Amino acid sequence: DITPRYLTAMLGTKCSYPQIVLAPVITNIIYMNSNCKQRSLSFIPRRAFCPERHGGRILNSIRCLSSDSSSKTWLAYDDRHGIHEDPISHPEKSSRATKMWELLNETGLVNRCNLLKSREVEVEELALVHDRKYIDSVMNGSARVDGSSYFVPGSVQASSLAAGCVIEMTKQVCLGHAANGFCIVRPPGHHALADQMMGFCIFNNVAAAARNAQKHWGAKKVAIFDWDVHHGNGVEEIFYDDPTVLYISMHSGGFHQSYFYPGTGTVDRIGQGEGEGRHPPSSRSLPRLALAHAGPACLME
Repeated sequence: DITPRYLTAMLGTKCSYPQIVLAPVITNIIYMNSNCKQRSLSFIPRRAFCPERHGGRILNSIRCLSSDSSSKTWLAYDDRHGIHEDPISHPEKSSRATKMWELLNETGLVNRCNLLKSREVEVEELALVHDRKYIDSVMNGSARVDGSSYFVPGSVQASSLAAGCVIEMTKQVCLGHAANGFCIVRPPGHHALADQMMGFCIFNNVAAAARNAQKHWGAKKVAIFDWDVHHGNGVEEIFYDDPTVLYISMHSGGFHQSYFYPGTGTVDRIGQGEGEGRHPPSSRSLPRLALAHAGPACLME
């Protein structure tokens, strides 16, 4: 449920919300309503960020509300993402993450935040959204590669770290240890299907974080907001018949026929079964957790 108060926060106005916490992530943004205490959050995005096309201008400024770690932004970054690198020039490259991390350091934002200790994902965490045969094929290096992705020896650890960091950040936010968090991770995830990689994505990081939050940290309802040029078909497919997960995507394509990769995301895709035609929850039934995928392709001045 992306409410007007959420939109106000994204547009740059200080807002109040019951224990809402914000975590912009290179592939995910996390909100949590954990214990219903009234708190104030200030997150002021001023412009989107493009390391290569716009000279590396910064995405936002982050205001830490106090010196208490539970009221500060947490960051997750592990330079081992660089071991996932195609020897031939590929658009999904390590500079997507390293440029952002360098700019966060240059602006001093890193020193104002707490650093999350990165970790690799557990198989059981992935198994909530991925088939075990697929997980095993990735972990042993035999996964089938789709036409747009690549898979090198370092991809196993890099994809494990990406999913692990997003899930761990979600956990810290849900438990109230972090007010909000920013995870710079790659490879990305929103195209990854339950049983195969797709569109540069190996594991569906945001979907795994949502399911683990539901199973372990009390997030009964989850909203996923996807902001990218491309439709997150993997996230949509995983939760398509699930009434507890609301998926909202802002992407290029077309209303009735998609002309943009991956060819999905038309207006008639409204869920099926118990998940069909869901309405946003009322103010008395807000999602416990909202995740927003913010991909490198969602670039604007």
